[in-house]
Amino acid sequence: MANEFTSRTWATAEYSYIHDTIQGGVSTTANNVQLRLLHQFTTRDTGVLGFRATVVENGGGSPTVADYAPTVGCTRLFTPQTKVSVEGGLLISSDGAVNPNVTARIEQQFKLGRVALGYTRSDGFVVGEPGLVTASAARHKRGTARRVPACAAA
Repeated sequence: MANEFTSRTWATAEYSYIHDTIQGGVSTTANNVQLRLLHQFTTRDTGVLGFRATVVENGGGSPTVADYAPTVGCTRLFTPQTKVSVEGGLLISSDGAVNPNVTARIEQQFKLGRVALGYTRSDGFVVGEPGLVTASAARHKRGTARRVPACAAA
């Protein structure tokens, strides 16, 4: 869900629910809420304030765990084809632990597609295993541009 307050300030809200049961394993239910407030400072720079909350309930007598992640970040458009985003903050767990929560991404647009490279360090869960786990991941993504025939675009 998104709401535009002004032409340069908007907010987004996302919710996800996951419930999995592995045969012979522990059932896992995860609820995740993510709120973001974005403001375009210049044609090249956008700032973001974010907040994420995740609650994971596991069967088998395991305790419910939660984490909360307030973040601040920015996106910089270096060229019309090159964009860099960085967002980070604290990751506060229900057991009192405080860890870093970081996401970084560079994206390059080409005539026939785009390539992106990113890094994330946060907490998550493993289906069938109790509790939260710390995860670091480097990701890449590539896509191709799709051409729409002129008659289909009309």
